[in-house]
Amino acid sequence: MNEMEFEVGEINSLKQKRTVVWADAEELVEMVLNERKLIGNYTVKIMADSGQGSFKISMSIVPENNQLEPFETEEIYDNNFVETASKKRKTYSELGGRHCWYGKKKDQAKLYHSTINPPLFEELNETYVIEKCIVPELHILQGYVNHIFWNSIVKVVGRDKALLWPQKLCLVSKNYHAEVFEGNACRKLLREHEKLQDKDIYGDNEPLKNG
Repeated sequence: MNEMEFEVGEINSLKQKRTVVWADAEELVEMVLNERKLIGNYTVKIMADSGQGSFKISMSIVPENNQLEPFETEEIYDNNFVETASKKRKTYSELGGRHCWYGKKKDQAKLYHSTINPPLFEELNETYVIEKCIVPELHILQGYVNHIFWNSIVKVVGRDKALLWPQKLCLVSKNYHAEVFEGNACRKLLREHEKLQDKDIYGDNEPLKNG
């Protein structure tokens, strides 16, 4: 198994890691079906993601007619539709157009921060991309926790006091696209959310108790 160099966050800092390759995708799907004891038809959704020196492909297997049980939770704010830059959901027909507009001039690739290639999967033109691709769970987790911490808690109690929470959990932030906590750190912060009420950290700060 070959080793490759990956960026590990710090400037000019590389780490040797072994690459893991699973050549038989059907075998992998069958293994997951057996482990989860899934019977009947199912849908396979995949997502490719790159960043921090690595390329990842995520896969989700969803049983047909899968029913989710709603939880009785009280909303603390109004849910609003999040507008994207294009303000509409993308279809597969639009992906082909993006490639024709931006991806053909290979000699100009060095002038751009990303490269757009044709879609790897053939779908009907009217099919929405979100219907075939899984939601990036890690990015949602990181976005939620980091937004709450840096844009809310830090503003309420100040940076030094806010950092007492992750410091008690032996967690440190990283500098990627800004100062952020990585995925595993975000999971630990969520599991230890009760420490937000710890008087040793935040005292009797009412905004945190009521938030």
